[in-house]
Amino acid sequence: MLGVVVGLVNALVALGLVRALARPGDVGWYGYEPMPRRYSDYLPASRVNGWGLLAGVVVVIVLANVVLAVLFAFFRQRRRQRGMRV
Repeated sequence: MLGVVVGLVNALVALGLVRALARPGDVGWYGYEPMPRRYSDYLPASRVNGWGLLAGVVVVIVLANVVLAVLFAFFRQRRRQRGMRV
């Protein structure tokens, strides 16, 4: 069950980052006309290279997983303590 929750959180984080980093004019792959020969010449210069973006995504997903693990451990311990009091 915890694996399913972590997987869903990772998917939501990844989808949120994709939506946040998408350019407003993007309409999808099929919305573009055929690419010119030097398509990259028409694109604006990117400030973030691919490795930096990948590192950022990995850091966000790892942090989300750490938060989930801490919350899981906290609620598990709290449930155990309640069981001992009864």
